Amino acid sequence: NMERFLGYREELRASGMSGLLDFNPEDHQAAKPLGTPSAHTKLDLSLVIDTTGSMGDELSYLQTEFLALSTTIQEKYPSAEQRWSLVVYRDVGDDYVARGFDFGTDPEVFRQQLDEQSPGGGGDFPEAPDAAFERMNQLAWRSDPNTAKLAFWVADAPHHDGRAAALKAAIETAQ
Repeated sequence: NMERFLGYREELRASGMSGLLDFNPEDHQAAKPLGTPSAHTKLDLSLVIDTTGSMGDELSYLQTEFLALSTTIQEKYPSAEQRWSLVVYRDVGDDYVARGFDFGTDPEVFRQQLDEQSPGGGGDFPEAPDAAFERMNQLAWRSDPNTAKLAFWVADAPHHDGRAAALKAAIETAQ
């Protein structure tokens, strides 16, 4: 519901909430798909996950439920070839800032990559999603028009104030 989203976003902006990127309502409307989407025979899905210490419950949930998610997609869209990629990130000064696992078709391999992740680091409120989105944009996304491309960002903290332009640029590149 774009109207509800834009209203909510305006309330946040009016409250003075920090961390909002300077996308305007027209930017959001332009990113919204128009009309009925065409049928796709291929599906590229990327999970971009904040793996700082506060994300333990969310990471555990995704590790437990991933195969059910993949199976549900396969059952609902049996002719769609799924490929999964993973980008995990923390913050500057942690064990890593962002690392990625490129697309693959075997959900079991993806599950193993996901299972190898553990929460840690962080420490301050903002994290480094700009580095994660930049890494996500380097993945081998298919350019075939029959490919639906989706990225899911799972996080609980915003970017560092000084990295807003980098995050916005990475989101625009992904679009």
